[in-house]
Amino acid sequence: MTKRPPGALTVVAVDGVPTRLRWRDRSYLVERVLSHWVESGDWWQAVARRVGTAAAQPAPLSCTVWRVEARGSRGAMVVDLAHEDGTDTWSLVRLAD
Repeated sequence: MTKRPPGALTVVAVDGVPTRLRWRDRSYLVERVLSHWVESGDWWQAVARRVGTAAAQPAPLSCTVWRVEARGSRGAMVVDLAHEDGTDTWSLVRLAD
């Protein structure tokens, strides 16, 4: 099942690639990058509003989405992390369980 979880998170990236994340007061280590791609268009404005990232500001024209497998103390999960181009803002846009 795929969920669209709300909320901000903290991502540590090395050369733009996520390596660690903190979400809902839990830390996760990125064990594997499964895929990544660039998306653009009006859909991103809706995501920015939903997750509460600067709704008053215009959304970026594109973002890079990283699908990663991350492991924490309660096991592994597959998430899609979106990085707004030209900023240091990350959002968790999809969670597969």
